[in-house]
Amino acid sequence: MKKDADLTQIVQDAVDKQRLYAESGKGGVYDISENLVAKPCWHEYSAQNEYIIASILFEAGVSVPQPKTVLQISRGVVPYALQNNIKNEGSLVYFLVMQKISAKTIDELNNADKKYAISKYKNELTKVYQHGIMPGIDTLDNNFGNALYDTTTKTIWLIDFEEWEITTPEEALKDKTSKLHVFDRKIKLRK
Repeated sequence: MKKDADLTQIVQDAVDKQRLYAESGKGGVYDISENLVAKPCWHEYSAQNEYIIASILFEAGVSVPQPKTVLQISRGVVPYALQNNIKNEGSLVYFLVMQKISAKTIDELNNADKKYAISKYKNELTKVYQHGIMPGIDTLDNNFGNALYDTTTKTIWLIDFEEWEITTPEEALKDKTSKLHVFDRKIKLRK
């Protein structure tokens, strides 16, 4: 693994040259090496929270990209979508560096793969709750933007943990019961 100073320069170069691996609401996930990407986060807290949640889940065996580090990048290379959220010239943008996943969103799948992927998605979310983590509200909004599915390995990957919370397994499981019920109803309406 390269030192953080080296990675910082690699991320700056990727942003400057717009080497996007995937587009997102925050300006895109940047391709920084054969096995790594860098995702911009809204602020330091969200980057650190995403790193901590991803680390806990990865260590627990939940299917998430392996987090590597959080980097601070100077305002000069801020992705356009984040520029309006940064108040002064001295501000930094925080990036989560993580394992690169080659997969599709659930909405990009054919119906057979989509049905299987949704089932796997719910199974992974159950593991998340069992480890005392409450997914953010956007996780169960049925657009499936917070999951990727590899059609070759039949693996679902949970992503985007900026809004997730650490709590107790008991509290998380209470949350799961109400959220998955609403999620199931939305899926039925969507068909």
